[in-house]
Amino acid sequence: MNPPENEPIGQINNLNLDIYPNKNRIFWTRFFIIGAVVVILLSIPLIWIYTLYPTTNPFKTLLYLNYHRTHPHQNLTARTIGFAPSWQADKLQNVRLDLLTDVIYFSLTVDDQGHFARKDAKGEDDAGWVGWNQAPANDLLAKAQIMGDRTGFTVSLLDNDQITGFLSSESKQNNLIDDAVTAVKRKHLKEVNLDFEYTGEPPDLLPNEFTTFVRRMRTQLDAAVPGTELDMNLLARSGRDPALFDIPNLVPLVDRFIVMSYDYYTPGSDSAGPVAPMNGHATQRYFFDVTTTYSDLLKLIPAKQIIMGVPYYGYDWPVEDKTDPRSLALPQSDANGYVETLSYGRARQTATFSGGNCHFDDLAQEPWCGYTDPKTGKDRVAWFENNQSIQVKYAFAKDQKLAGVGIWALGYDKDYPDLWNILKKTFVR
Repeated sequence: MNPPENEPIGQINNLNLDIYPNKNRIFWTRFFIIGAVVVILLSIPLIWIYTLYPTTNPFKTLLYLNYHRTHPHQNLTARTIGFAPSWQADKLQNVRLDLLTDVIYFSLTVDDQGHFARKDAKGEDDAGWVGWNQAPANDLLAKAQIMGDRTGFTVSLLDNDQITGFLSSESKQNNLIDDAVTAVKRKHLKEVNLDFEYTGEPPDLLPNEFTTFVRRMRTQLDAAVPGTELDMNLLARSGRDPALFDIPNLVPLVDRFIVMSYDYYTPGSDSAGPVAPMNGHATQRYFFDVTTTYSDLLKLIPAKQIIMGVPYYGYDWPVEDKTDPRSLALPQSDANGYVETLSYGRARQTATFSGGNCHFDDLAQEPWCGYTDPKTGKDRVAWFENNQSIQVKYAFAKDQKLAGVGIWALGYDKDYPDLWNILKKTFVR
């Protein structure tokens, strides 16, 4: 075909050549616009999911949501609280979140300014703070929230001097309250658990100062994040030896008291003994017991506000005589050996704690075993928890019409399903 008359050939050629780049630009512009729209549309639900469950990424959340769809929560008749210690956070894959009402991260300690501690006393990274900011704990919180569990954290202050200094400073208290409110908001939590453990007799004004602090914490939580529960841990002897706790004045301020009804015998005890004996105080076989703990506390606190702490562990002492369940403990040393924590899981998987050298104490309602340590040649006695002893404790909580039970600690049962089955049998409708 010839070009139109008087039209230069070069101009026509240039015109034809320019047409294709324009088409390419239009194509790629449309492509990028459509792609951007698709990305935005896909991002909106992911962003929305993240706003609901901010402790993990949205893709994990989708997996957890799908799991929850096929594993619905059980219908429980009581509160079942699981404490997740920082040192156990990466070992909690088999936790039955469908059988828990609450998951509490343990713990965030308090520094000398009242803030959550980033460093410990040695200047090293605080283990609780590190765990609080790592994936295992945050994934667990997200999974628990998706399952319908309440989630929270423990604030720990265990040193007498630190407690005294903290309670004497309004600015330190303000810092801790602010940190707690921020954490609740940021991670969509519903529970703050206070673990202040003062040993011995406190100064006269200290219990009143502690009550004032709890009242301020209660007021600020109610104002900033309504519906947040405030729990408090009590020692086993708090009913008759309240120390820091003015219990009658704390009852209106605290949603629940979690009673640490364990460590009746500890690594520092003069003799071996049950970690949580059900009976034995009245006959003076054991210096105190679980039954007496709750008999005392129920005179001060309504049952509906009491959570029974249940240990999933015991202790293993070097002793003078392995045939005596209350044998005097040997001084701890390389030659004698050391007291060891004996979790339910380790006891289950170790032959030493299941043979003819083991017995069930009918008064304490706990098992004990005596044996000789092949490494040191010294006698040892171990007291710990098994299926029978845990069943007794759960039944006690139910019979006393307590608000529920608190497991110390998640993961101590390893992969064994037995204790979950006992929990289910006792507290699921």
